[in-house]
Amino acid sequence: MKLKGQTIGRPSSKPVVFTRGDTEFVFHVQAVFDLEKFEEMCPEPKPKRSLKKGLMIDDAYKKAREDWFKLRATFVILQSLDATEDLEWEQVDRNDPSTWANYEKELREAGLTTGELTYLIEQVNSVNSITEKVMEEARDRFIASQEAEGLLQ
Repeated sequence: MKLKGQTIGRPSSKPVVFTRGDTEFVFHVQAVFDLEKFEEMCPEPKPKRSLKKGLMIDDAYKKAREDWFKLRATFVILQSLDATEDLEWEQVDRNDPSTWANYEKELREAGLTTGELTYLIEQVNSVNSITEKVMEEARDRFIASQEAEGLLQ
């Protein structure tokens, strides 16, 4: 697809910098464009069916679905952090979903404070969502460019 003859393209990654003395540790976070790999590795739970009762939404299904959504959120965090060059996980195996929840523990053990970890996850969330502020900034920039070209009065 093109818009005005141009491919929209993907946004670039966003740097998140933490310092320790004179050393800078730079994480890059990027938007996740596709959940296909996650869906292949972790199929969405389906409720059981009964000929008499139809779909059975029981506590086991509700728990499986809740766990699936948490795993999906963790996948997005890890996928976003994949933009960080030379990031090496020791307790997280990207091909083993049972290890994904270790990312937070591992980041803490690497030295990130609670505040830094919170900030990093906030930045992951910010590149993976559209906020009203982002839309207002884009709209304001568009209007200013149109006014500068004399297209808006």
